[in-house]
Amino acid sequence: MIRVSLFTRKDCHLCEQVEVDLASLQSAVPHQLRKIDVDGDAKLRALYSARVPVVKIGPYTLEAPFSRADLEVALRAALEGRPTTAEPSGRERKRGLRLNKGLLFFTRH
Repeated sequence: MIRVSLFTRKDCHLCEQVEVDLASLQSAVPHQLRKIDVDGDAKLRALYSARVPVVKIGPYTLEAPFSRADLEVALRAALEGRPTTAEPSGRERKRGLRLNKGLLFFTRH
């Protein structure tokens, strides 16, 4: 199951809407929601105060403004992007690195 962290604060209508959107997506993409009040911790308040709501879904972070569709895309990407137990071999990693360098060359020129 995917863990979702929602950084929120009291009287935040956008935060409430995100919570409703996540609840409506629960049946399509099961997830465990953890709400975190940024006003309860000085570090979190300094980090997220002006940006709430902030949603962390696996490696993905969404900051306001974002839509329900953005939430669904991030949830599905986190669901499909779970790390596998098999690591790529050294040869596959080198091949991917060469491909990335080649793409970087073309984007620069």
